[in-house]
Amino acid sequence: MEQDRADEGLLQDEGLDRGFSLKKRPLVDEDGQRFIGHAWTWTIQSAMLACSLTLFILSWSGRPSDEACVRKLFPYSPALEAVEYHDETLPGAFLQPSPYRGTPTPDIDARWEKLWDWGAFNVPEDKIPLLNKSADDPWHHTDPSHGGGVAGLFWGFHQIHCLDLLRQMSYKEEYEKSGQRLPSILRDPEALRRTHLDHCIELIRMDMMCQADVTPYLVLDRPDDSTGALNIDFSVFKRCRDFGKVANWMKDHIAISSVRDSEGHHSR
Repeated sequence: MEQDRADEGLLQDEGLDRGFSLKKRPLVDEDGQRFIGHAWTWTIQSAMLACSLTLFILSWSGRPSDEACVRKLFPYSPALEAVEYHDETLPGAFLQPSPYRGTPTPDIDARWEKLWDWGAFNVPEDKIPLLNKSADDPWHHTDPSHGGGVAGLFWGFHQIHCLDLLRQMSYKEEYEKSGQRLPSILRDPEALRRTHLDHCIELIRMDMMCQADVTPYLVLDRPDDSTGALNIDFSVFKRCRDFGKVANWMKDHIAISSVRDSEGHHSR
């Protein structure tokens, strides 16, 4: 019994009870306590930083690329691999100079033609159902050296072709007065010309309605105008596909240099 009391006294002298709580002697001195406090602070901060970095890395690694987004949002095309986006404000002022506008000249005509006149590329035959078409239809095939699939044209290039025709028709008198060779649309029979133009107008209408672009363009006051007239800011901020990269892809994948159909559509 005396030995037990002696042991108990020893424990109390050492500052410990049966619950292992501090009694008399501190575990560490004041400097040591500060050191332990700092150590815990650094440990917590390091853990929080590690968690933040982990979440940041996971958020970025989980973000789809432009190409992945395009493949989710748009129909199949072998050229989706070339699609990249950038932001820009399109200069749309009413009198904005442009190498593509104005009275036709051979240089202006050549610039327009270069935007759309590229020929056809190869679409693998097993991809035709992805375009909601039947592989059993009598598609025109490319040479086996170019893949042997179905000949395809870019829809966006066709829409530029249609705008080019409308541009040429709007300058019909200027072309006739200039003495230069008339564009094909002005040499076609009147009935074919009218059908071709109506076809283009209708396709552009459907395309614009399909896109249903909701990008805002803004209205400006005219403080010095007593009539209450307003100005429209046509320089709109857009997220654009890189046209140059798409054109370069087409340049590298031409399978048929010239395509012409019975209605007068042609490429080269």
